[in-house]
Amino acid sequence: MLRHTVIMTFADDLDSAGLDRVVAGMKSLSGIPEVRSLHVGLDAGISDRSADLILTVDFDDAAAWQTYQDHPDHVAFVSDIVAPVLLSRAAVQVEIDD
Repeated sequence: MLRHTVIMTFADDLDSAGLDRVVAGMKSLSGIPEVRSLHVGLDAGISDRSADLILTVDFDDAAAWQTYQDHPDHVAFVSDIVAPVLLSRAAVQVEIDD
């Protein structure tokens, strides 16, 4: 199984409604058939050195991850919702045991 983890920091002027829109959009990506599981977590706010959000998505394999990356819903979400408010992003894909 492949785990895709993304950590994001957003623009300071992103309000709670905008953040809710990002989170809702991320959760909607769980409807893409290749997604085995998807979790979105917001930072607990206990450190000023932390990012704002983490996204963890599990796939059967790298081919399923690539299909997700290219899926029109994912592409539109990233370009229309995330990109305009994103300051920084880091991602990693790791093999994990089922």
